[in-house]
Amino acid sequence: MLSIFSALMTAMTVMFATPTEPQPTSAPTPPDDLCEVYGTVFIETVPAFADYRVFVSDMEGFADLVVFKQDAELFADRAGHWYFTDIKAIADFTVYVEQVESFADFTIAYTDFQSAAGCR
Repeated sequence: MLSIFSALMTAMTVMFATPTEPQPTSAPTPPDDLCEVYGTVFIETVPAFADYRVFVSDMEGFADLVVFKQDAELFADRAGHWYFTDIKAIADFTVYVEQVESFADFTIAYTDFQSAAGCR
């Protein structure tokens, strides 16, 4: 009787054992330098496929990066100057627009003035 009980306990211990190694988390990792986030950008619909996850703020004062939407790819050559494309293959980087600010890597705000674009 004792051997059956100990065998059952051993089996249950193996079945319900928790792993000792910590599981990796997918916490947002901000870019090393926001001033280097410029160029051609593709808006991703799946967060896992995006290079960066951004939150769009209405206030430029609260944004980490102020973005000016360029009309031509050639002019998106400085910090905060983005040219949006529908073709992922030609994009320099991809972003996913988060609905919750705490899930984002950084916050952006759009501006109508080229001189106001850039990193903070």
